[in-house]
Amino acid sequence: MRPIQNDASDPVRVGTAPTATDVLLALQLVRRHLAPTPLTEAPALGRRLGRPVQVKCENRAPTRSFKVRGALAGLSQPEAVRGAVTASTGNHGAAMAYAGRQLGRPVHVVVPVNAPENKVALIRSLGGEVVVEGADVDASADRGRELADHLGLPYLQDGEDPAFMAGAATLAWEVFHELPEAETIVVPVGGGNLLAAVALVATILAPRCRVIGVQSEQAPAVAHSFRAGHPVTAPIGTVASGLATGRPADLAFAVIRSTVHDVLTVPDDAFFPAMSTALEAVGEMAEPSGAAPFAALDQLPPGTGPVVLVLSGGNVRRSELLAALDG
Repeated sequence: MRPIQNDASDPVRVGTAPTATDVLLALQLVRRHLAPTPLTEAPALGRRLGRPVQVKCENRAPTRSFKVRGALAGLSQPEAVRGAVTASTGNHGAAMAYAGRQLGRPVHVVVPVNAPENKVALIRSLGGEVVVEGADVDASADRGRELADHLGLPYLQDGEDPAFMAGAATLAWEVFHELPEAETIVVPVGGGNLLAAVALVATILAPRCRVIGVQSEQAPAVAHSFRAGHPVTAPIGTVASGLATGRPADLAFAVIRSTVHDVLTVPDDAFFPAMSTALEAVGEMAEPSGAAPFAALDQLPPGTGPVVLVLSGGNVRRSELLAALDG
């Protein structure tokens, strides 16, 4: 692991980012449980942008989200042999429950009171022990740490743990293996783990590739932090539960600020039309957070090389689907 150095005045803690070797080891682990997800051409979007567009379909993963990659890597750590505790708005919790079932390790997931019902049901169906507590995911995380101390188990969270970042980075490794000429990769951003993971792999395999994050204007903590140069807290009011984070994860942000090209924001009312765009462009169902890259198409910098949109998840509620179809 290489150190991520911070200024002495910076409140971000010093962390360690995965190396290429760490990502390759994670790739071996992930491949034992998951097939590579499709990279699908989107000709209509290519005509719109005037250059090739591909979509990385993480909605095809077992829990319909990229999160399962990091969960497998994180829960495989020796300190989690007896299980672990985490907090989630849904996708991360489902991924941890899936990984726990695959690895035979119990997982406790603290979810906020407003967590989507379909995602909570998915966590339970995969064997996760659900605790509903906290007004938002940050409050749930506080409760999760208390529960972990009480149970004598590790508290594991993506964005704070290099193993989760290495697992998420396997997504980008697959992209560059299949499309080494990718010029721009557009990534949804909640706490920042996936964005950091993709950017790390880009610096190793394709340093000329621009990695761009997309957040909601109603949950813009990473975008504001990126511009400020240090972590800041921002209000959460987005319909995209996967992006509903009020502060960037420490390790993730330490990587993002030195490797990412830009972090864009889109209005919340752009998510449902973007879901419709994803469905029409590649026949794939994106949840609001997974549709974020589609909502930012008109903000992308000019270029001629291929653009990859990361469709990070497809756990869609009926009300979201109806809103997308109406849009």
